[in-house]
Amino acid sequence: DMWKFFFWSMVETRFVMIVGDFSIYTSKSLKDFIYECNKGKNIFFTSDVEQAIKRLSIEWLKGRDLIDAH
Repeated sequence: DMWKFFFWSMVETRFVMIVGDFSIYTSKSLKDFIYECNKGKNIFFTSDVEQAIKRLSIEWLKGRDLIDAH
């Protein structure tokens, strides 16, 4: 089940994936915060669940040196 995967991913990999439509917000501070989070390694903002699963999968593989971290 998808929610178990997300919960496991957050616990196992220490990532937080926040899914939603953030384009509706006009705050420059919020946009900067989202941008900086997405450049990091622990907190990610994405617009849909499919992107979230892809990003979590990539980060999980990077954490295990199974793919290039760059």
